[in-house]
Amino acid sequence: MPLKYTQVEGRPTGLFLALLAAGASTAPTDVTVTVDTAGASAGATAIPITDPGTDIPKNTILTFDDANSVKVVVTSTFSSGSAGNLAVEAYDGADGDGISAALASGDAAAWDQLYTVVGTENGPFTNNAQTQDLQAVVYGSSSAINVGTPQVQSTAPQIARSGLYLADGQLVQDIIQYADTNRNWWAKQTVPDSDGAIFMTREGLCRVTDLNQDLPADGLIRLSYNIRFVSAVPTVTYAA
Repeated sequence: MPLKYTQVEGRPTGLFLALLAAGASTAPTDVTVTVDTAGASAGATAIPITDPGTDIPKNTILTFDDANSVKVVVTSTFSSGSAGNLAVEAYDGADGDGISAALASGDAAAWDQLYTVVGTENGPFTNNAQTQDLQAVVYGSSSAINVGTPQVQSTAPQIARSGLYLADGQLVQDIIQYADTNRNWWAKQTVPDSDGAIFMTREGLCRVTDLNQDLPADGLIRLSYNIRFVSAVPTVTYAA
């Protein structure tokens, strides 16, 4: 009888990044985005919200705490200072699709203040383990084969991001200005399952290094850099 298994067809991973304030080394505080009194009907592309106290950048992904867990992508940066309409589209759906279900006054979503790294084409994670083989000393046999036991001495976990350079928003400006410096960043990588739900999250304190901006005479401009986790391995959590 053939082996039984559940096939998982992965969707593109998510990569999120933010420059921390000078001297900071902890994750940014969540910002609550709350639906205002009028609410929003299913199919809407604008959600009235109360003032969140900070700007909500374009391409932010929000999941509201309503019964349907409505998930949206912000399509235009929301400037704080007063209540207003948050321009959105459905996270799952065609370009221009509105929200999948109605939102009522008081429904809320938490934004972790990390910017979405748009245009990423590849973002492999590696531990970069440095090892040394330990071998037992064998006496009395010149033909014995020694089998080494690898001993991990150190790791340098990183995400190697490569993809398009999109001159849009604060994040790309921060990367160009503060990469390869000793400024701290916070990074998060999400790995979804075949339904698009987050299966695994990896995040932690990091630094952005090895910036490479490819500027061809013709064709697409590309941007690559390494996200090097520092102090500790990134925290990995799995969906319940």
